[in-house]
Amino acid sequence: MIFMYLSWLVLLLAHSVFSADPQSPDKFSVVFQTSVASGDGSFTLDVDRSLSPLGADRFYALVKDEFFTKTNNVDGAAFFPCC
Repeated sequence: MIFMYLSWLVLLLAHSVFSADPQSPDKFSVVFQTSVASGDGSFTLDVDRSLSPLGADRFYALVKDEFFTKTNNVDGAAFFPCC
């Protein structure tokens, strides 16, 4: 009986951990500015939530948290740390 209660507790905790990101819109676009001299120095990433709901929600949360614009990293790319 105690095992059943513990398993329910684990499931509830896991659900709260994995559903912490806000739900993203069905489709959204994010414009990234780069320091590349060629072209206009930007690119647009279009996201379709129907293709990967959890991935889109996580990416949306990171964009809203300004994860990609924070400049406290050394190499300028917070999501691809160097060495």
